[in-house]
Amino acid sequence: WGGVVRIALGHHVIWAINSVCHLPGQRSHDTADGSANVAWLSLISWGESWHNNHHARPTAAQFGRGLREPDIGWWVVRLFERCGWAQSVRR
Repeated sequence: WGGVVRIALGHHVIWAINSVCHLPGQRSHDTADGSANVAWLSLISWGESWHNNHHARPTAAQFGRGLREPDIGWWVVRLFERCGWAQSVRR
């Protein structure tokens, strides 16, 4: 059951990012695709819900901007970079 729940939760979070984040929300950047930042989804998606930021800079590893936009995925990338496990990280 643990594997099934993990996979189902992961799929639902990914669905939410690609669906909910194109509905009304905060738009820090002017993008033509209607993407939005959704704060309540940021912790369970590890910062992937800063979707408008991602669409503004699609190649950057960091989606959240500052302390008001927590980006757990970016923190992990930074840790890997400091340990020497990741190189050439795009900012």
